[in-house]
Amino acid sequence: MWSRIVESVTLRSAALRAREANPAEQSAARERVSRGRESVAAAEVLYTNDHPAEALRVAERAFVEAKDAARSCAALRPASRPAEGALADEVKDVPVTQDQLADLAPMLLRIGVRKRRREAIAALSLESAAAPERNHEMDPASHQRARDLIDVTYALLDRAADVAQSPKQVRRRRLLRAGIAVLFLLALMTPLLFKLQDLYAQRNAVWAAEYFRNTELEGEPAETRFDPEVRFNWRGSGPSSVGADGFSVRWRACLDLAEDSTIAIQLGSDDGARLFFGDEEAIDLWARHAFRLKDEDVELPAGAHPVRVEYFERAGNAKVELELRVNGEAAPLRRPNADGGC
Repeated sequence: MWSRIVESVTLRSAALRAREANPAEQSAARERVSRGRESVAAAEVLYTNDHPAEALRVAERAFVEAKDAARSCAALRPASRPAEGALADEVKDVPVTQDQLADLAPMLLRIGVRKRRREAIAALSLESAAAPERNHEMDPASHQRARDLIDVTYALLDRAADVAQSPKQVRRRRLLRAGIAVLFLLALMTPLLFKLQDLYAQRNAVWAAEYFRNTELEGEPAETRFDPEVRFNWRGSGPSSVGADGFSVRWRACLDLAEDSTIAIQLGSDDGARLFFGDEEAIDLWARHAFRLKDEDVELPAGAHPVRVEYFERAGNAKVELELRVNGEAAPLRRPNADGGC
């Protein structure tokens, strides 16, 4: 019977199709639920402050109020489920023996009433409840009965409050929960997506790059890595490993040609840059200047050709970009060997 009571006041999908209740009836039902929560919160405060005998009396009164609230709320849904219409008869003479409460309490605690309990206790000052002398002589069974009765009353009121909601309110709440769940999943997945994107970019990065803290490409590089392309607009900041000004970069890659081809090159930089195929310089912009673009066509035979781009930034804005095309298509580049050759 206990499970039938809990089930009968649980809002299911059928309740969403039920008629809209009269607003006055809904308001009255919610008021009963509110009064029941105030009473059971008072019992909770008494129990927490070592007044178990008084807590038990208040909890029994609160349980009666909760049954009244459940009957009122169930009456708002006569067309949704027959069990709800019969709720008044079922809870009228509900026995609240120790064994039944002990069996029911763990099940009801799973529905998450603890938050509601904390809110109720926080809103209720201890002065608003009766404060008899502390009584530690109450038998353990009565202690447990008071605890279980408080838990059952909270759970019953929570279920009654669900039934008191209109279908529109329930739909709104479910949409809100679904939205929160989606946002939570996105928050979990976004770092993973960025990580996968970085891994994909690194896997397809063909330019072996060396970053130097000087403008002459001298000494040990401050950073070595693979870049997916030579196309950077650092503006006034620069790479994090070398700073905003006074740095240089060397990129190496391999160009594989199946036949003799014409390579269309477009190189732009601020400050200086130059491009080599092997040891042959194809474009020279190696000077300090504002951003400048230069186009060039170069004939290369079939085979593997080392490609090298060198760039330096003295001060101000930093920008470099390179585009290589073979017969109108993106150039077939791959990573160079460890020694920079192909």
